[in-house]
Amino acid sequence: PVSAARPAWPAAQLRLGLLLVGALAEGAATRELLLSVDAGPAGAAGMPLWRIASGRPEELQLPGGQPLLAAPITLLGDAIQQNLRRGRFPAELYMEALTQLHRLLLFVPLTQRGLPHVSWPLLWGALFSLGTFVAQSDEFFAQPRVPHVAAKLLQLLNLLLVLGEQIFPSEAVFEAFAYEL
Repeated sequence: PVSAARPAWPAAQLRLGLLLVGALAEGAATRELLLSVDAGPAGAAGMPLWRIASGRPEELQLPGGQPLLAAPITLLGDAIQQNLRRGRFPAELYMEALTQLHRLLLFVPLTQRGLPHVSWPLLWGALFSLGTFVAQSDEFFAQPRVPHVAAKLLQLLNLLLVLGEQIFPSEAVFEAFAYEL
């Protein structure tokens, strides 16, 4: 019954979310919306985003004055941070999340106004947490696909270093990232 399927729901929800992000980034029309539509509709303080925190839905406000691209980047960072569990580490989903995040970050220079209100320290903190998580134990690191996750994470951190001045909203944010790294 339903109770037997319940443990698989978080992975299924994450998989569905990653498919949606991939579809948004794939289509030319939706990609243009991600790059040009403001995250805060006229007259609104921002765009509501929902996340699961401690098993309960929680609403966040994504500030306006930045392209809609900030929403999936914020949600991917949140998903990376929230699903670090040794017993149920979905390496294939992490590969997909990192791949989608990599792809979306490549769009940031195309926005022409950047993403000034993304919580960049939370995003790189999620990436650093993932790195710490996969490197904590040789036994865990030896599991299937975990080394691939680590390699993809290194590629993503390299992208942030190489394109940092084009991705981060200011030199100070870029320098803070480089310092933390």
